[in-house]
Amino acid sequence: MDWAGGRRAFGALTMTALAAVTVAGCSPSQRPADSVAIGATVTMAPTGEREVREAAEVLEDVLDAVEAEHGGVAGISVATEHGIINVGSDGRSRAWSTIKVPIAIAAMQQKVGTESMVRAAISESSNEDAAALWAALGGGAEAAASVDSLLWRYNGVAHTRPTVDEYPDEPTPIGWIPWTLNGQAGFASRLACIPAVDVVWDAMGEIVPWQQSGLGRISGMHFKGGWSQEEDGLYSYTYRQFGALPTDDGVLGVAIIAHPEDGRRGTAERMLDDLADGISRSVEDGSLVASDHCVLPDSLKTTETEGGEPVDLP
Repeated sequence: MDWAGGRRAFGALTMTALAAVTVAGCSPSQRPADSVAIGATVTMAPTGEREVREAAEVLEDVLDAVEAEHGGVAGISVATEHGIINVGSDGRSRAWSTIKVPIAIAAMQQKVGTESMVRAAISESSNEDAAALWAALGGGAEAAASVDSLLWRYNGVAHTRPTVDEYPDEPTPIGWIPWTLNGQAGFASRLACIPAVDVVWDAMGEIVPWQQSGLGRISGMHFKGGWSQEEDGLYSYTYRQFGALPTDDGVLGVAIIAHPEDGRRGTAERMLDDLADGISRSVEDGSLVASDHCVLPDSLKTTETEGGEPVDLP
């Protein structure tokens, strides 16, 4: 389990108007009817409807192919220049270790965490270091308030406090905090512009090799994953990731999730691989274009490495 066994065990998008648009489409028969919306849901600006629909159709094709090939249920959310597109599962479930990212940022902003703790919590997914950061934020309701405040300010809406209240006897219930794919994609799209993010940003670009499936296949992606067996949910296993991809247009926020039908981590990894490959193709062909509300700051432009040496990004 991602959150239960040590290092390896586990701004809103401002618009004058918002519209929810449903793109027609059939979901694969294996997708439980009560788990996700049918078709694609788009939270978008009043302009760009045609472009959004076209992008959603491309992502639905990727999703359908993954579910047909591997079985189970998957989901994708991407924060684009015209809004956040979601296809498949909305990821309205436990965040597992992906929640370590806002916890680490909040700790760095408040100067209560060390760089070594942050790097271990993010790059290695160390549960012990993440728990230490949570405790450094005050733990319980105090830490939850810090994380919720950060997420609400940067388009990553989540509800940390209710989870803390639900498990009053659990000192670090953070893996159980729910976080939707849309919330993760929105937060990722602004990640590079959050104050005091540099250590976390670097760590998200230095994920250990055994966690490099899925979004780790996309060059330049800064990401974090979370995974676990699910003992009391609709699915038997969850593997989810979210990440930020710097592009010439801005930072593209991406979030993906896989619930393999066979409940195996290996299958979940292959599902994430195929989802990421489809997203990568869509970025390359121009189907997915980032918003310019966060352009990679100069201070983060030498964090990519090539052969161990820093490389300036365009």
